[in-house]
Amino acid sequence: MLEIKDASGQTVRRYSSSEPLVPRDPTLAIPYYWVRPRQVLANNPGMHRFLWDLHLDPVPGVPPQYPIAAVYQNTAPDPTSPWAMPGKYTVVLTVGGKKYEQQFTLVMDPRVKTSTADLAEQYKLSKQLYDEWLALNSISDRVRLIRDQVTKLRPGVSDASLKTKVDAFAEKLQSLAGGGGGFGGGGQVEVAQLRA
Repeated sequence: MLEIKDASGQTVRRYSSSEPLVPRDPTLAIPYYWVRPRQVLANNPGMHRFLWDLHLDPVPGVPPQYPIAAVYQNTAPDPTSPWAMPGKYTVVLTVGGKKYEQQFTLVMDPRVKTSTADLAEQYKLSKQLYDEWLALNSISDRVRLIRDQVTKLRPGVSDASLKTKVDAFAEKLQSLAGGGGGFGGGGQVEVAQLRA
């Protein structure tokens, strides 16, 4: 496991060699030769290189969206999490029950003239949106699970008035989860990310 921790000891990004590979999305709107292959945290002996994209953990379960400015075999999905703030960090590598730590400093690109105060304010607002998105995503996942259970239950309901109530309940769940139309539709919360 590889963790990036901020100066307060809070984990801002976590990677694991046991993370399952995400299968190719057959509905992806762009050819796969544009997509950057996902980095895998190696667990075999030897020297390895691993790059952090300087973002917090992505929001789970959100389908990737790709920018129009594509690079052949190296187009990363748009981030769903804020940029990390410049400052002191610690990388923690856990291997075979042993932890190895190394401190490092994340510095701002010298070409960027945004003040530290403005960066801090931007990060604070982005982090608030991110935290809300995580909370809403968790609620949406639970609502979707309940809606799926109701969908499975519906065919077994023979009473017409009860079926009407089940349908009305399913519609309420649908509106909570977001998205359009009836059973099986899915919703997604979209939050704009603030950038310098």
